[in-house]
Amino acid sequence: MECNFCRDKCQKAGKQKNGAQKYYCKKCKKYQQGIYKYAAYHKEVVAMITRLVCESVSIRGIARILKISLVTVLRKIEKVAASVIKPPIPLNKNSFEMDELRTYIKKKENQYWVAYALCSETKKVIDFTVGKRNKRTLKAVVNTLLLSGVKTIKTDKLNIYQSLIPESRHISAAYNINYIERNNLLESGKSLYPLFYNCRKEKLTRAGVNYILQHYAAMARKKNPILIPNRISPHSFRHSKAMHLLQAGVNLVYIRDILGHVSVQTTEIYARADTRQKRDALEKAYVNVNEKETPVWTKDKGLVIWLKSF
Repeated sequence: MECNFCRDKCQKAGKQKNGAQKYYCKKCKKYQQGIYKYAAYHKEVVAMITRLVCESVSIRGIARILKISLVTVLRKIEKVAASVIKPPIPLNKNSFEMDELRTYIKKKENQYWVAYALCSETKKVIDFTVGKRNKRTLKAVVNTLLLSGVKTIKTDKLNIYQSLIPESRHISAAYNINYIERNNLLESGKSLYPLFYNCRKEKLTRAGVNYILQHYAAMARKKNPILIPNRISPHSFRHSKAMHLLQAGVNLVYIRDILGHVSVQTTEIYARADTRQKRDALEKAYVNVNEKETPVWTKDKGLVIWLKSF
């Protein structure tokens, strides 16, 4: 048998407890089996775990897919992480991009930061660090970037960066760190998946969007039952946005393009449904003869409740 580690020849060295043939390599002095019954010992397992982690598959999900234990997955990930070597940092570049990922270990109260920097030209990670969610963790990466002689460092609006990076070399904006680069969507093969996808890497359907909406609507109702109506759907947001645009004075032609209507006649439904504009038009045309007089119908509570129900 050929050694799995040094590719030298192995000799037989008895049997394992499960009855499998055991081999010994004199060169690297390691024992091994010819055929492993447990899936975790297969050569391609570590490569598969690394790939699934990069695809944001959960640890439990990896264990189910590869049919190995949860503890084994964790140990394999720790082993791969310990072997990661930081790449050499390019000097005197025009710009680097820095971002941070918030996570936790075991408990949500035990928060950690994964701070990393990208080269704007190559889109590759040039430095990273993991630590507690504090200034010291970010400072470790920032100081390395500053020593490299980079001209500008792009970050998001996190206020800690202002005290770490000189103003002359700092560019900050709310969406300065590109979403596509942060999610590694420039890698080969990523274009096969849509930008927003479900757990099966497929495009979000109407039912999928509705499921997400109902999930968070239920969470919001627990905190404030009055805030979210009982009946809500993705079309509610679409309709509300169209009404807001119309009330803001946006032309119906532009609203038609945003909604994707074929004809502007379909969009005119929103104009006819806008009671606020109708009321404003009536109030402009109406001349109040006696301003101090209160309308009689306001005293009818049943009528007022009925009007508010629309």
